[in-house]
Amino acid sequence: MFRLLSSFWQTISSISVIVCLCLTYVTAGTVSTAETASLDKLLIQLNNETSQFRSLILQWRNQSDQLDTFSQAWSRQLAQQQQQLNAIGDKVKELDSRSQVSCPTGSAKKWIPAVCESQTVGDDWVLIQRRKTGDVQFYRDWNDYKNGFGTKDTDFWLGLDAIHNLTSQGYTLLRIEFAHKDIAFFAQHSNFTVEDEQSKYRLSIGQFSGSAVSPSMLAHNGAYFSTYDRDNDDCSFNCARAHLTGWWYKVEEEVNINGAWGRDDATGMYWGSWYNLTCTEMKVRRP
Repeated sequence: MFRLLSSFWQTISSISVIVCLCLTYVTAGTVSTAETASLDKLLIQLNNETSQFRSLILQWRNQSDQLDTFSQAWSRQLAQQQQQLNAIGDKVKELDSRSQVSCPTGSAKKWIPAVCESQTVGDDWVLIQRRKTGDVQFYRDWNDYKNGFGTKDTDFWLGLDAIHNLTSQGYTLLRIEFAHKDIAFFAQHSNFTVEDEQSKYRLSIGQFSGSAVSPSMLAHNGAYFSTYDRDNDDCSFNCARAHLTGWWYKVEEEVNINGAWGRDDATGMYWGSWYNLTCTEMKVRRP
């Protein structure tokens, strides 16, 4: 293309020189025989250069068409490569989600990193609740339980919106681990789902398995979530206010792992008849 441009401008320069010479002879008034012969040669040369110029114009058009075709083909190839890169990126995100999951929490569209681990049973679990140090207050209002509180490095509650989002994405296997008098237990439930806020974050859980003596969480199956400022239980009083926490309450309260830290009564952390639990974790994964 650049070589063609160079030839193009050289031809134009030659034509300009020839035209100037011809004008010199013509404007002189009288032309000798020798000058006439020279003028004839110049006209022949001008005709040749003009033909060359036309040829260059055709070449320019052809190469421009080829350049357009090449540009379109290159654009299509770039688009295909971008699609391949996007597919690879999606695959990487899918694989990475097994070791780190983030969930939207609340209308503010903030993000709380879900803590993941693979120490328990050899597969990745997403932590949605943790109580180990008592450094975070769990007697909180509806918005706090909706949006989540604490951090991944402390005791925390992931948030009802985030938990609903996880179960909607297929994280429906629930595992609750807790310790009583330095003895570890766990309860596992299939078909774990938490509905959205409009449905008061209604809880559903399925079949029980585990080392816990009793499937105490089944007593909360179908319950709505309650806090001290949002009473959705079936009791004649506010269970969340009475138990100093937020939880899925119906009439019977068999599990209260969000209760007050370090208390050996119904306001503390308990599972069935085991009171004053020393640590708890709730985690989910895909079946």
